[in-house]
Amino acid sequence: MIRVEATVREDKEQCVIIGLPDVSIKESRERILNCLHALKEDIDMKKITIHLSPADVKKQGTSYDAAMLLAVLQAMTKKPLDIPEKTCFIAALTLNGELTTFHSMIPTIHQALSILKIQLGHPFIASGFNGVFALLQQQLPQVCIIIIRINDSQ
Repeated sequence: MIRVEATVREDKEQCVIIGLPDVSIKESRERILNCLHALKEDIDMKKITIHLSPADVKKQGTSYDAAMLLAVLQAMTKKPLDIPEKTCFIAALTLNGELTTFHSMIPTIHQALSILKIQLGHPFIASGFNGVFALLQQQLPQVCIIIIRINDSQ
């Protein structure tokens, strides 16, 4: 499982993704910046650093887009969302700020369920999370963002 963290600080305007990202993840930077503009977030004179860990494992694909956007929003807000530790965000972003599916989405979801040790019939799967992606969910709302969370009582 890949953990996504972000920091945002006052500095020369820049967005960097670290942690062995491949080319498609490096391109996520533009999608994330476009989404932040669509959400009317002020990113002028901000340095955004997104870390994908573990740092020694190569990451590929666009499935981390939603998680990276949420990590940046968490770092920018004064009142972060209370996101349970065992929560997985899986979705790609378009340039105009919409969540979308991606190549190999089903195997990615299956792998996440397998790592979280839950069966397909029992995960909590929902569209949207506390309204963070409400602006972005315009097409394919049933598959735009998949949130998988384990209820510790199960």
